[in-house]
Amino acid sequence: MSYYGLGASLIGVILEKKESYVKMEMQKGSGTDPDRITLREGCRGEREGEKGRRERGERKKRGGEREERRKRERGKRGGKRGEREGEEREEREGVEMGEKVETWRREMEMRRERCRETMKWKRGSRKRKEKEKRNGKRRER
Repeated sequence: MSYYGLGASLIGVILEKKESYVKMEMQKGSGTDPDRITLREGCRGEREGEKGRRERGERKKRGGEREERRKRERGKRGGKRGEREGEEREEREGVEMGEKVETWRREMEMRRERCRETMKWKRGSRKRKEKEKRNGKRRER
């Protein structure tokens, strides 16, 4: 097979692809269609609208979901009892968060210890760099 034939077939494939995208652009239709594919997005094969959002894992909150979240924050039931349940849950979560914060603090402390060792030989470097810059000679590190 000649190089020319190969090149021509490649160009053909590319043009076919382009045509399919152009067709998608033409089929786009009404702006309210949630699954429509725009030319720009079509190239990456992503969809926009509700479906695309769902595929990417981000969602628009609907009324029912908002209500659901409010209930969860208050506890399952409304009124005083719900508030009490919500507070109990907050306390529980607070304890968990406290533990998380503790472990985080410990990790940061360990990291700082490790950094201190490296900082010892870096300590005077900024002053030296500034002085060298003023004298117009930089030492290569």
